[in-house]
Amino acid sequence: MGPGAANRTPLCCAAVHWLFTGLLIAASGSVVAFTGHLLHKLFTTEPAPVFAGPADAPTEAGR
Repeated sequence: MGPGAANRTPLCCAAVHWLFTGLLIAASGSVVAFTGHLLHKLFTTEPAPVFAGPADAPTEAGR
């Protein structure tokens, strides 16, 4: 082995490094996309009706 041989990264370790870098980027993108989906749903979903009490609650006959 020549000088500096100890500093070289074997091919398998470099490949694993790039594989997990890609997985990390994909996971981060998935989190961002899902967060965007939840925010969209939060601001576009109609709020549920507010009932004043048991007298205002829907009954089986009123559905």
